[in-house]
Amino acid sequence: MSARGRGYRYVGPVELKTAVRPGGGGRRIGSAADFGSWIAERSAEELAEPFTFVVGTDGVLRLAPRRSEHVACADADMVLSAGEISFTHEVVFRRCPGCQEHNIVREDDFVCVFCGSDLPAAWNVDPDPTA
Repeated sequence: MSARGRGYRYVGPVELKTAVRPGGGGRRIGSAADFGSWIAERSAEELAEPFTFVVGTDGVLRLAPRRSEHVACADADMVLSAGEISFTHEVVFRRCPGCQEHNIVREDDFVCVFCGSDLPAAWNVDPDPTA
């Protein structure tokens, strides 16, 4: 049991666990930079599919290609969570200059759903306060 809650041990076929090589687990993602480096190494085919993930008892996300076994991604350690995850769907936000409401832009339709005003093409949800 971890300090963060219940941990789960591997309960699948023994041969999968014995095939895990120490240090060969999924990539530890502790920051946006870690994720950026890892995702940049993925092929177009890999990006079209979900990835295998685990969250270790230390709270750190580990990612591996989809066809990886969760026990291998976890380096055979206990986990808090395991599954598949995708990052391929982009969500575009804009703040309406007219009514100041926040919008999700769908299908490149840059029109405020609240007041009908045109939304800017450039990001403006959290403008630089020094500008």
